[in-house]
Amino acid sequence: MMKQYLIRVLTTFLFLNALIILTGIFAFFASRILFFLKLVDTTLYLIGSVPAIFIMLYVAYLARWENKASKQQYVETTTKCDYSLKRDFIETLKAKENIAHTLAFLTLVFINSVVAARSVSTPLAIFIIKVVILLLIRGLVFHVFNTVVWCFVHRKWQKSRYGLNITS
Repeated sequence: MMKQYLIRVLTTFLFLNALIILTGIFAFFASRILFFLKLVDTTLYLIGSVPAIFIMLYVAYLARWENKASKQQYVETTTKCDYSLKRDFIETLKAKENIAHTLAFLTLVFINSVVAARSVSTPLAIFIIKVVILLLIRGLVFHVFNTVVWCFVHRKWQKSRYGLNITS
C-alpha cells in the first residue's frame, strides 16, 4: 500500500499542477472576455476551474482506460457478465488503490488547507477545526469523483469485454 501511496502522491502532484496551469489559462481567457464586468480574481479562478476540472477528469478517464495492467487485473477479478453500477461504485469506493489515491491527494492539499484556514485570524482550536473540515470536504469530493471516473472506466471495460450494450 505504501508503494501505491507514493506513486499516487507523484501522479496526483503532476495532475494538480496541470490543473493549476489549465485553470490559469481559462481564468486568463475569461478575464479577457469578461473584463468589462471587473470580476475579482477569486471569481475568475472559479470560472477557470470548472472547464479545467472537466478536462482533467477526462484525461484521468483516458489514462485509466488505456492502463492495460489495471484492465487485466479488473477483468481477472470480475467474471460476471452482469454489471451493476451501484455494486461497482461501492466496491471501487472501498478499494485500497482508491483509498491510497485519496490519501495522497489529502497529503498534497493539506498545506493548502492550512493556508486557507489561516486566512482569517482565529484561535488555535477554531483553526484546527477549519483545517479538518476543509480536508474532509476536499477528501470526500475527490474520493467520490475519483470513484465515479473508475466506474466509467470499469463500465467501458465490461462493455468491450462482453460486447454488451449496458444502459444502467
